Amino acid sequence: MDKILHFGGYAFLGALFFRAFNASLPDSKIKTIIFISITTSVLYGLTDELHQSFTTSRSADIMDFAADTAGSIFGVLTYCLVSSKISFFIQKKAKITKKSLRTNP
Repeated sequence: MDKILHFGGYAFLGALFFRAFNASLPDSKIKTIIFISITTSVLYGLTDELHQSFTTSRSADIMDFAADTAGSIFGVLTYCLVSSKISFFIQKKAKITKKSLRTNP
């Protein structure tokens, strides 16, 4: 159960990083934004595990870090795919609407 929570939490974090970097770096290639988002999310997971190693009631776990990494990759790629599909359909609908406005006076 713990690994599922790590995976889900970092999937969400990765998606948020992708959304933030995509909005703040509009001239960047999508591959660059994906790379930066995954790297930032994974590094956050690494520092979280490192921090836990210094806490008496917690311990660092390599499997937690693996779940963090897998979740980050999944979240970024899923958000990227879903947002591109939604954008495609919105643009397609806008073209259809614009076309129908020109043909119907």
